[in-house]
Amino acid sequence: MDASRAVVVPAVFAAVFAVAAASPASLDPRPTEGLLVEQVMGVGDAALARVTLDDPARESQRAPPALAFTLSDASGAVVARTQSARSDARWATVAFPLSGRGPHTLRVEGQGARAVVPLRPPGALAFARDEGAMRAAEGALLPGREGEVLVRADGADAVSLESVMETVTVTPERAPVDRCGVASARVQVDGLGAPVTVVVARGALAQRTETRLPVVAGGVALSRAGEMVTLYGSDVGDAWALAGEAGRATRWSHVALRGEAGDTRGTFAAPAGARWVAAARGRGLDDLVALDVEVREGCDSPAMRRWRAAGAGRPALSVARVYDGGAVAVASRRARAVKVRRWALAGVALAVLALVAMVAAAGARRSAEDLRAVESRPGVRAWIVAASAALLSAVGVALALAALADGV
Repeated sequence: MDASRAVVVPAVFAAVFAVAAASPASLDPRPTEGLLVEQVMGVGDAALARVTLDDPARESQRAPPALAFTLSDASGAVVARTQSARSDARWATVAFPLSGRGPHTLRVEGQGARAVVPLRPPGALAFARDEGAMRAAEGALLPGREGEVLVRADGADAVSLESVMETVTVTPERAPVDRCGVASARVQVDGLGAPVTVVVARGALAQRTETRLPVVAGGVALSRAGEMVTLYGSDVGDAWALAGEAGRATRWSHVALRGEAGDTRGTFAAPAGARWVAAARGRGLDDLVALDVEVREGCDSPAMRRWRAAGAGRPALSVARVYDGGAVAVASRRARAVKVRRWALAGVALAVLALVAMVAAAGARRSAEDLRAVESRPGVRAWIVAASAALLSAVGVALALAALADGV
């Protein structure tokens, strides 16, 4: 090969290696998604988990099709398994009763996704009971949506909720107290603040108490008719619903709230025999509200049954991330990128050394006639200029990309 043209070879190699060194992540065709498994804590003797294929690089989530769940105890014995889960486009959920000796392990398998996840001890189910004299029949009031408010006033004749602000509408203004001591009123709050004055009338006497209505902005409200539970929200979005027995949760599911702004809703089927149901808008279950089953005991009236159901209180639940396959995939891709970058930088160094050697060899020519002979050949200058421009451009692009893609 003509020595004047041979300079193109290391120049091309330098350009290729420089681009590879600057952006190895963009050259990696492997995906950055993996299974994300989260477990609900504080649900008693049960294992509740939700699964999605999470891609942190693209900030996307999708539910893998045909998921299979297998629960094993500490000895490796299979406690329970299922071939399907209640799922939607993004999440799949599963609920298993725990048996055998812990700790337990959950195996998740789907199309192109697999994980073996050690579960944490879930903790006992506990409720923070509502001992106040005012309750929302649906667990909470939502801004812009009318809801029922119940007031317990034993021995009173009537209860009035006097609005301090114009954004609160109460119907009727004076609600009679039934034979079980419960008054009911329809309330709509069109803002975030909901201060009211509760006036309890006993004969000619009236007791006045200032308080605030149980309004939850961005929250969820519940109504239950047998096993069918309806969730209400103020806007379109996601919600999470749970149901269970006295000592543990037995089902949970993702619920999509759909409809017009100010009146969105979704449904959730509670299992047969479920004593309580709960729901939240946040993935962390921070804004959870709950309803107990309506029971007929003691003094019984429709308002009293709704009062008891609304007194279930808030379950002390939380969500723990027990496996993050997306983060593992991203870390693996970053490690591969670092390895590629090191090899590519070594290639750039070798190509540049080759160019330097060629320049040194040309400078070591003993006669001016040799140099003039090189300059006089057709196209030699064009090759040299092209090689130099390619090398300098590649180095400049590499430095720019490296600055933008630092850390992949």
